[in-house]
Amino acid sequence: LFGKEAILEYVDVLSGGPAWDIVRDRDRIEMVWLRPDRGLAKRLLHDPGWNVVFRDKGSILFREGDTRRVARR
Repeated sequence: LFGKEAILEYVDVLSGGPAWDIVRDRDRIEMVWLRPDRGLAKRLLHDPGWNVVFRDKGSILFREGDTRRVARR
């Protein structure tokens, strides 16, 4: 389905590595839905350009830009 490079890029993005910046810009990503234990979730929690839209025990939904509400369950 996917080549080795695509899989390595995917793993790097999920871990919050430098591939995230490339993929975010290339694919114009504005929302990200992750498990809270992923490296990218930890990175986005500390990035002032990303805001939490929804959070529960199993996932966090981030949106780029200014978001005033946070839904919790």
